[in-house]
Amino acid sequence: EAQTINGFSKSFTLNYIDWQNPERNVFQAVPEFSVERTRSSQTVRPDIVLFVNGIPLGVIECKAPSLPVGQGVTQHIRNQTDDYIPQLFVFTQILFAVNKNEATYATAGTPEKFWSVWKELAPDTPAEKKWEASFLRAVHTDFSPADAQAACTALGLRTAEIPSCAARLPTAQDRTLFSLCFQPRFLELIRGYILFDNGEKKIARYQQYFVTKSTLDRVQHTGSDGIRQGGIIWHTQGSGKSLTMVMIAKNLVFCTGLPSPRIVLVTDREDLDIQLGDTFKHCGLTPVRATSGRNLLDLVSEKKASVITTLVHKFDNAAGVRNFHDDSADIFVLVDESHRTQFGSFAAKMRQLFPRACYIGFTGTPLMKKEKNSFAKFGGLIRPAYTISQAVEDKAVLPLLYEGRLVNLTQNKEAIDLWFERHTEDLTDKQKADLKKKYARADMLQKTDQVIYMRAFDINEHYKTNWQGTGFKAQLVAPDKESAVKYKQFFDELGEVTADVLISSPDTREAYTDILDEPSDIVNAFWKKMMAKYSDEKKYNRILIDSFKNGGSPEIIIVVDKLLTGFDAPVDTVLYLCRPLKAHTLLQAIARVNRLAEGKPYGYIVDYADVLEDLSSALTSYEALAGFDEADLAGAVTGIRKITEQLPQQYSDLLSVFKIIADKNDEEAYEQLLADEKLRDEFYRRLREYAKTLSIALSSEQFLMQTEPADMTRYRTALRRFEKLRTSVQFRYAEAVDYRDYEPKIKKLLNTHIHADTVTQLNKPAYIINDEGRSMLVAEEEPPFGVSTAAQADHIAFMAKQTINENMDEDPAFYEKFSVLIQQVIDDFRQKRISDIEYLSKVKETVRRLTAHEHDDIPADIQHNDNAIACYGVINPVFTGLGLPAEQVREISSGCALAFDELFDKNVKVNFWSDENSINAVKNAMDDYFYDVIKKERGIAIPSPDMDVIINKVFAVQKKRRTC
Repeated sequence: EAQTINGFSKSFTLNYIDWQNPERNVFQAVPEFSVERTRSSQTVRPDIVLFVNGIPLGVIECKAPSLPVGQGVTQHIRNQTDDYIPQLFVFTQILFAVNKNEATYATAGTPEKFWSVWKELAPDTPAEKKWEASFLRAVHTDFSPADAQAACTALGLRTAEIPSCAARLPTAQDRTLFSLCFQPRFLELIRGYILFDNGEKKIARYQQYFVTKSTLDRVQHTGSDGIRQGGIIWHTQGSGKSLTMVMIAKNLVFCTGLPSPRIVLVTDREDLDIQLGDTFKHCGLTPVRATSGRNLLDLVSEKKASVITTLVHKFDNAAGVRNFHDDSADIFVLVDESHRTQFGSFAAKMRQLFPRACYIGFTGTPLMKKEKNSFAKFGGLIRPAYTISQAVEDKAVLPLLYEGRLVNLTQNKEAIDLWFERHTEDLTDKQKADLKKKYARADMLQKTDQVIYMRAFDINEHYKTNWQGTGFKAQLVAPDKESAVKYKQFFDELGEVTADVLISSPDTREAYTDILDEPSDIVNAFWKKMMAKYSDEKKYNRILIDSFKNGGSPEIIIVVDKLLTGFDAPVDTVLYLCRPLKAHTLLQAIARVNRLAEGKPYGYIVDYADVLEDLSSALTSYEALAGFDEADLAGAVTGIRKITEQLPQQYSDLLSVFKIIADKNDEEAYEQLLADEKLRDEFYRRLREYAKTLSIALSSEQFLMQTEPADMTRYRTALRRFEKLRTSVQFRYAEAVDYRDYEPKIKKLLNTHIHADTVTQLNKPAYIINDEGRSMLVAEEEPPFGVSTAAQADHIAFMAKQTINENMDEDPAFYEKFSVLIQQVIDDFRQKRISDIEYLSKVKETVRRLTAHEHDDIPADIQHNDNAIACYGVINPVFTGLGLPAEQVREISSGCALAFDELFDKNVKVNFWSDENSINAVKNAMDDYFYDVIKKERGIAIPSPDMDVIINKVFAVQKKRRTC
């Protein structure tokens, strides 16, 4: 406010809240606070209003334990409407709906679907243990006399009616209110963790808050070179990675030790670059988008922007403009989808431009073993990680239903064989084998007209029956652009479901690495039609995506590679997979349909491409990363260095193949020399090794910085030259076929002689991960009709193995036994010891026993106690190893299992598994049992190492069973 004093105008800044010094603010909690309704003399009384310096910043609605917290949520939403008390929520930042057993929170304006739970990190570090101790101290602290009297007056109670808190157990309500209303954190959340995203007010979920805090703490540590410590943030798709990036950027500005941080946002795709820039813009930060490598260099060198967004390849372009690097240690490079952007020379050039920057990577998919160096490049994992299981359990994303479907094919084998004999009689045996291998692949069969039509018909019926008219839409992943256009043509012919195709422009190069990449007349005609309608590719993309997200049509959007990553459309509910996907791409694709939306019960995966085994493998790898050991990084870094050191020698080895050739520019001499088959094979081997090593070297900034530009050019030129030579000699010496000569004929052959008869449902819809975060892929009761006996048995056996793997830790002895049984049946069939009918019969019987949880030879005293049975399974082998009589082992093991299970029944309470004192008390009691009962009463001495084995295994089983 400006005031005139003695002729001079002066202005003063009035700070209503002291953010840096929470203790200098006044905090008040007012019960039953009356607020007058809009245009009425009636009042509404929220249960508790939280004030800071007289400003109402929090509102709590409390419910009895018998009532769901959802009632509190709907009360909040009602109170924000125009007819109630919207004026209160102009100031309010954090809302709570609680009962004793459950608590959720949100910010003003949040729809019911997006209210969240808050979870503290497990108390592993000293700071986390200190927090847990503070919480328990607060729970067990009685009211002060003054507070007790005030409460009694407000509630009409006597002081004697207020119970002591000294021995009470903490509740979910206690934990959430302490976590979010702890005064410094309450202010911290309001200042740094509430954003407006395109007009929608959002508050951080717990994983976003804690990973941001971890990042801020991490970047303030520098090495001996003055470079800040970075790392990788690994949060599943749909968990709000883009908003986490905004929160990190926003809170970096608040750090007192960082007076002027600059932020560079890096992605590898234009649509992600635009999307990320828009997210920052919607949240009040204004990024500048680098339009070219030269523009990126200008923005950096002249410090024209505090936030820059760019594509990773522009660093390579920038390096070609001029040699420049910014040595500031206050540059923070936030790299989205870091598992992709950190490989190849582009990333190395980025690190050349910013040699002392702090690099923070973001990924939502697992990093496979070969990608460990991505962790190393960033500096390790920034905890906490946030997996898909956690997100489903927290209801941050929807559970996914999986259904496998199969188009049944028949072929005219005689006609196909006759065609090959007639049309390939001039080819060598090697060429014939090469041609058959190319066209007999499953992905070629998936592109035949009959398969596409049958799938389109089945998808049309499935969508029309289950989803049409609900407002929810579907995405179809096609094998290639031509297939995508054909799917649309068939949908249009059926005329019952609207569909559109979203693809990139056809490739117009004259040379192709694979015939499948060459655009057909169908694709070219479709593209011309789209460009005539929309004028350019960007407009085509923008309008079609907006129509899918916000319009009535298309109901199904058909893609090949587009929209499989980074695409966020809550209406996208069903994913029809008509193309095999693996690892990162598969996990990112299925995450397109797990976004929350009002009335949307789950995401639905319909798999026509048989990706179940790949999906299971990817999910297993994904969850395994949660226990990632950063010590593994040392080997990854050492491995890269050793590999790149081999490059000069491999370069020399490759050249030495042609040392007898005098004129090094005589290509004909090179080709004639390779007429010798053994020499040709040796050339291929050396070229493969050289190409692999060079690829790894070009992804290493150390290699790029230490290698002279002339040497770099020499290495690259050699690779291009020898790869062209390899292609030439393969054709010259009849090792390969130019597929383009045969493509039209073979496509016609497959379309004529491959028939698609019916579509079979391979399994009833099953949750991939249910809403408790556990894998639920289970074997179906009845095999599908129309599939071979062996295929039915394989399918049931595989699903059973999934169930076994997922539940192994709950009862290791039981599930290990059935794992062996299932594998034995599979091996018997593979080695032809049993027929396919016996295979199916044995698999079904084994699965029946698995499902019924049938144990062998369980003592009578524990037969109806599943926890004790599981403990018995890990105790019995240890006692057996002591050489005792079998009957005595059974008796002692069952008594031990029963006694230990009773110990857990008596001692397990809320927060038991993170309470070291409680855990140690149970372990001590187990030790006492070994000495007092087993040794003194039974006269059996158990070696201390065996006691430790039993205790650790029993604890693992009990924890798994009691926390599931």
